[in-house]
Amino acid sequence: MDEQSLNELLECSVCLDRLDHTSKVLPCQHTFCRRCLDEIYGTKRELRCPECRTLVEIPVEELPSNILLIRLLEGLKTKNSERTRSPARHGEHGYNESLFSKQSSTLNPPSARALFNYEASEQSDLTFKKGDLILLKRQVDENWYQGELNSRQGFFPASYVQVLVPLPVTIPQCRGLYDFDVEDENDKKDCLCFKKDEILTVIKRVDSNWIEGKKGEKIGIFPISFVELNDAAKTLINSKASTNRYLHVICIDL
Repeated sequence: MDEQSLNELLECSVCLDRLDHTSKVLPCQHTFCRRCLDEIYGTKRELRCPECRTLVEIPVEELPSNILLIRLLEGLKTKNSERTRSPARHGEHGYNESLFSKQSSTLNPPSARALFNYEASEQSDLTFKKGDLILLKRQVDENWYQGELNSRQGFFPASYVQVLVPLPVTIPQCRGLYDFDVEDENDKKDCLCFKKDEILTVIKRVDSNWIEGKKGEKIGIFPISFVELNDAAKTLINSKASTNRYLHVICIDL
């Protein structure tokens, strides 16, 4: 990618100036410079995304900064500084193209704003204060997230945050490696039968040998050895913390 294309990608689509560390990410994941957002709100008394027209209900000053954009700009600045100190050899670029290729597609990382203070009740939990910007790593279930704040990762309740940039939707699934069927009618009530190459949705790990999953409207258990898991399913069933959290919630309900 040449320098002109890079500059076009990193410019604000409203004023065409280059984005900087003051740029803000909207909930729709589009990024604009702070000055343009302030001017739009000052003129219209409301803020809608200039690209997709989505209404933004969060005050401009509370919108998150584009963390990966900042890192990218810092990387470019460092690279250009090194280029000034030492002339580049023939064929070398004045920017870190590998850094750009990895980050440009994810300039808006999944994130959430803390609505309340949360004090960790377990070692694996994440403590934060109201207003903190938390990077979302994954959603454990409908009630819990795993996130990162100040280089520390942990779990926290979904009800304590407002999601600004949602996580990409990745459904934990598996594919049948063999046919799985049971003859006993009583076992059929609990088991989920399937054919080779059928796709199932993974719900949770039952024990070291069995998974609970869903096919259509039917929910049941089946052997792990009979299926091939996608990455999301592997993360789900291999998460010890997720299992402990699930059991902890069940105990409280009881």
